Amino acid sequence: MNSVIEIFVITHNRSAELERTVSSIIKSPLEKVKITILNNASIDNTIDVSNKLIDKNNRICLITNKCNIGANANILRAIELSESKYTWIICDDDDYNFSKVEDVIEKVNEGLIELIHVGAHDTTWKHGGVEATAHELMETAYNYFKFGSFLTCNIFKTSLFKERYLIPGYNNIINSYPHMPFLHGIYNSKSKIYISKEKIITARVGNQSYDSSDWLIWWINNSLLLGNKYDVRKAFFDHFNGRLSTPTIQYIKEMRKTSEYHKKIIDQFIFRYFTWSEKFQYYF
Repeated sequence: MNSVIEIFVITHNRSAELERTVSSIIKSPLEKVKITILNNASIDNTIDVSNKLIDKNNRICLITNKCNIGANANILRAIELSESKYTWIICDDDDYNFSKVEDVIEKVNEGLIELIHVGAHDTTWKHGGVEATAHELMETAYNYFKFGSFLTCNIFKTSLFKERYLIPGYNNIINSYPHMPFLHGIYNSKSKIYISKEKIITARVGNQSYDSSDWLIWWINNSLLLGNKYDVRKAFFDHFNGRLSTPTIQYIKEMRKTSEYHKKIIDQFIFRYFTWSEKFQYYF
C-alpha cells in the first residue's frame, strides 16, 4: 500500500498536536504509509518534534515552507507534492481513531473509487460501508457537502485532483474551501463514493480563527459554484440538515447585520435561491 496512498499532515505552530496525530498514525495499520509533515513555516518547536518522529519511523519526512502560505494554499501544496494514487490530507488538531481502517486500505488498493469519506463532525456514523453516488447518499440523509467541507474527511484520487481541480482549487482559496471544486466535480459526474465502515476522524469545533459571518459568505459562494439552482440550494441547505429551521433563520439574520457587504451578499442569495415560502418565513 506504500505507493498507493500518501498522508500529508499540515501544521502550523501546533507541535504538541502534531506529535499526537502522527504518533497515532504510526501506531496503527497505516504505519507503513508515507507520511509527509507539511510545516507551514512554524516558529515553535515543530521541526524538533518532526525530527524526533522521523527517528521513530523512516516513512516520515518533513517539508517546511519558506514562509507561511496560509492553510488553504498548504492544502493544495500537498496535492502538488503527492506522488501516490490517493492523497489523504490530515489536519493536526482533530480527533482520530486509526485502528479500524482495513476497509479503506482495501478500497485504495482496488484503486477504483475517486473519493473516500472517512469522517465528519460530531454526529452518528450511519452510512459506513456504503458505496454510492453523492445524490444517492443525500437521499438517505447523508450530508455530503457538509461532511466533505471537513477537509480530513476526504481521501482524494490524486491524478483527478491534479488534472481537473488544482487550478479551480487555487481560484477558490478566497472562499476558504480549496477542495470544494473536487467535491462538486464528484457530485456532478455522479461518481461513486465509498464511506468507511467506521468513523475514523471527528472534527473538533469551536477553535476556528474565522468569523461566523465570513463563514456564511464562504458557504454561499461555494454553493454558487454548482450553478444549477436546484444544486445550489441542495449544497447550501446541506450544512443546515436540509431545511430552513428557526435556528438557521436566526443565524442568517444575525450574520446579515454584521456589515453592509454581508447584508448585500445574503440578501441577493435569499432573493434568488429561497422559495417564496422560505422568504416569508425568513422576513416575517
